[in-house]
Amino acid sequence: MNKKNTISIKTLVIVIIICFILLSSSAFAITKEKINHPPYIPDKPSGPNKIKLGVTYSFTAVTTDADNDYLSYLFDWGDGTYSEWTYPFLPSGTNVSQSHKWHKSMTGIRVKAKDIHGAQSEWSEPFIPGCPDKGKINYPFLQKLLEGSYLLNMIFYLITKFF
Repeated sequence: MNKKNTISIKTLVIVIIICFILLSSSAFAITKEKINHPPYIPDKPSGPNKIKLGVTYSFTAVTTDADNDYLSYLFDWGDGTYSEWTYPFLPSGTNVSQSHKWHKSMTGIRVKAKDIHGAQSEWSEPFIPGCPDKGKINYPFLQKLLEGSYLLNMIFYLITKFF
């Protein structure tokens, strides 16, 4: 056997140990990048069904996050103003309440959430104080007609209240 082409067992063991150390070090570690998902769309906010101008009312919302990240919430008060993002961030699934005082009429209160990585949910369905809950209408035709229409909801509410 040719001496130039042979490697001693001692040299081979040293090379294997060095390779093992290098490949197992954090410098060469391969990490899988975590994909962040936005929070789920929050439930429709809940609160009092009657609103008077100039009085402060509190509303509550909640949602969860697929990654179980901590969450912050932003309320759209329906009068052209918004709350600040809630702080500190709260555990996924924790109810959050915010208060607001209206000085003019509003269209509905909705809320969205964001996780600690900045991913945001879509806006919730609006809560419209003083309007009947679409789920409580016993006439399927009217329920279908009222879906997504604030004006028709108000007309239906006034008709059912006074007649």
